[in-house]
Amino acid sequence: ASCRAFPSHSKTTLLLHTYLYQGDGDPWDVDRIEGRISDHLDASKCRKAGDRPHVQITGRALDHLELIRLYRTADVYVSAHWGEGWGLPLAEAMGMGLPTIATNFSGNTHFMT
Repeated sequence: ASCRAFPSHSKTTLLLHTYLYQGDGDPWDVDRIEGRISDHLDASKCRKAGDRPHVQITGRALDHLELIRLYRTADVYVSAHWGEGWGLPLAEAMGMGLPTIATNFSGNTHFMT
């Protein structure tokens, strides 16, 4: 769906603050993360470069001030988590007035509707 909604010529950027949970090596390795994303897009309907959304990856842990800056520059915060715990990043984003979307799973269900 993101390929149709946000092709490479759109002005939208998907910023992923993520890491590789499983496997050997550095979990913050941007090249490995980009490779996994590329593999996924190749298997989907986003095979052509012009059809792919623009994706930027932060390949390192961010300190608190960097996270605040990240929230301030975003238009929306989306968490596709499977076990966020209490959901501090979601609460922080909401506390800054950022529209926040998350799965209906884990601790965030106590403060999100």
